[in-house]
Amino acid sequence: MTRRYGLMRAAFVGAAMIGATPVAAVPIVPDANTLVLDHFDGTTAGTGYGTITYGTSVSGQGQAAVFGAGDFIRYPWASLPQGTIEMWVNPDASSTGFSLLTMNVNNTTSMPGAGYYMHVGLTATNRFVSISTWPAGSATGATSIPLGAWTHIAMTWSSTSSQIYVNGVADGPASGGLSTGNGYFYLNYWGTTGFSGMIDELHISNIVRTPAEIAAHAVPEPAHLPSAVLAGLLGMAVAWRRALRTRTESAPDRGAGPGARQTAS
Repeated sequence: MTRRYGLMRAAFVGAAMIGATPVAAVPIVPDANTLVLDHFDGTTAGTGYGTITYGTSVSGQGQAAVFGAGDFIRYPWASLPQGTIEMWVNPDASSTGFSLLTMNVNNTTSMPGAGYYMHVGLTATNRFVSISTWPAGSATGATSIPLGAWTHIAMTWSSTSSQIYVNGVADGPASGGLSTGNGYFYLNYWGTTGFSGMIDELHISNIVRTPAEIAAHAVPEPAHLPSAVLAGLLGMAVAWRRALRTRTESAPDRGAGPGARQTAS
């Protein structure tokens, strides 16, 4: 009985995760390898341009930055031969080209014609997560990012391999190595590449974060299950309880003795 209960409980919990809206459990805490961490709780850790406002973020994360045409944020110069970039995104219009983040050697308020080391964004057609670097190298995910919903995206790279993650899970196989250099980070480029929506918890590290670290920043929360899933889980629980009661009431009395079942008279 104990084993069966354990199996049923595991199945119940597993089913509870199906369809859950991913939310971050707690805000990211910076460490010695953090280059940029922006919580966007009514302000930014970088230098903002345009008319950036702040709206409601994914559950547990306070506020998020709202971007439109002409809105962008510049972050200080850094060296990044390897690293990890992660963020929550909620696009409200289909993005085109590389539209989320770039690294450029120029300190400028308008889009330059050269000096790029990295592009991070969504592909124009299927909104796959993509990253490309100069002088060569690129990686593209396999999952289409939905519009009007929060998605946690991340990418890691080194000289030997690269990996894209969506909602804390590796999105497709690992790709070849990428190389980057030095420069400023520009979130939403210079407000010129078509992204419209919200971004939160931008985290840039100078090391390759582990899959466990990335997954911890995109934890599913069963409380946000769709109503249809909740109804199904409730039905499972009721049916299981009835089956257990029926089995107990119909079990034969095996008599007294060590370890024997005792039934009520």
